[in-house]
Amino acid sequence: MSKTPSQLDHLPQEIITAILENVSSPSSLANVARVCRRLQSPAETLLYRSVDLRNHDGESFTYAVNRKASRARHVQDLTIHYHYESDIPNEQDYYPVLGESMVPTIARLANLRRLVVKGLDYDVDRDYDDGDIGRAPRLAAWSEAWNSLFEQSTQNMSTVLSSLTTCELILNDLTPVDDIYAQDWHFSACQTILLHRRLQNLTIVAALITGLSKPAFAQARPRSTALETLTLLCCDIHPNALRQMLKLPASLKTLTLRGAPWTTRPDHFPTNRAAIVDAIKAQADSLHSLELDFYLSTEDPALDFRDFKHLQQLTIHPAVLRGEKSLDTPEGKAHILKTCHLPPSIRHLQFREHQEKYGLDLNTLPIIHSWITLKELPNLEKITVQSAQWRSDTVLDAPFTEGRSFQEAFQDTGVELEFETVPESEHVVVDCWCCSCYWRFREWQI
Repeated sequence: MSKTPSQLDHLPQEIITAILENVSSPSSLANVARVCRRLQSPAETLLYRSVDLRNHDGESFTYAVNRKASRARHVQDLTIHYHYESDIPNEQDYYPVLGESMVPTIARLANLRRLVVKGLDYDVDRDYDDGDIGRAPRLAAWSEAWNSLFEQSTQNMSTVLSSLTTCELILNDLTPVDDIYAQDWHFSACQTILLHRRLQNLTIVAALITGLSKPAFAQARPRSTALETLTLLCCDIHPNALRQMLKLPASLKTLTLRGAPWTTRPDHFPTNRAAIVDAIKAQADSLHSLELDFYLSTEDPALDFRDFKHLQQLTIHPAVLRGEKSLDTPEGKAHILKTCHLPPSIRHLQFREHQEKYGLDLNTLPIIHSWITLKELPNLEKITVQSAQWRSDTVLDAPFTEGRSFQEAFQDTGVELEFETVPESEHVVVDCWCCSCYWRFREWQI
């Protein structure tokens, strides 16, 4: 290790840090830490602040932390981004690649604020596996390491994940592969994350969520966690499981339930709209923002959100607010026009359809206009209609009544009607192109 150039000896630490923050790459920063004694500590502080691990990088990261314990204290942001690779010459040697292999190291990261785990939970079949069921029992046993980690964080005086505020979990590989074990992952493998007392933001992607079964939940006090934002993307979730999850946060502010499970046709994805809304009412007194995505059918009545007294933003398919058959009869139409199903607190309505084959659904806009004129929505400021296929004039210039367009009619009430173009592709890129999950399969009529 060389001496620091004498000019640097006279610089304040703040300036040295600012210089190091502009080093172009992690490898360059690592070189600085390796060759310059005085800069080693500030360089490593920056180098280990945010760590991104790809396949088999975990071994070298763990080795580095084991060599110098202070490095663990620097880590504030950790992404474990493991993938299934299909072109490996010798899979027997390359695998397993398991996200949970990092659990002992993660437990040492006392200042970790953000944890993102994107798969992988994969190994090839081994000679010692059962011939009928293969490697599944081994993978299931390994995955329990996550529950153990998160449960440790709930213990009194524990320093495990004591600074964690944000967590994103995708404990399988989203890249489509011809493998029955890669189709979905069970949230039961890490469900104790819900007991973390300081976690504020939790995102779960493409998981099967059937319920909370671990013994620790029997002792958990209702409304005792700090969770404020819960995002469930493309999850297959049972209404009772959602009810159990929502009993734990003290004051949930934002809930997003979006996207059908993309891997297989779901067992639990919300076909019963009313059951889902009833489960969400566990947080009705605190929610400010709610996004819900349902299968659509021809039988469901309009959903009622009036119990959500503090709700300010609602994103939903427009048909959900009127019911599927409310406009079929004069009596039904008259009833829905005068019976507002939204709380007075609502400020922003956002309509999003995932199937637009036959044009945009504008049938709910006259109903909202009626509720506004009846003074039922005194705080409503904006209505946003999203579309991936249609132009703005399809909505804004569509005829309403008395020669006015929809835009003009809402403008007269003081409410802004706007149009937003969303991407044509029906996937959300989680981190990279091959870690994508579809909102809908195009062939599904849902």
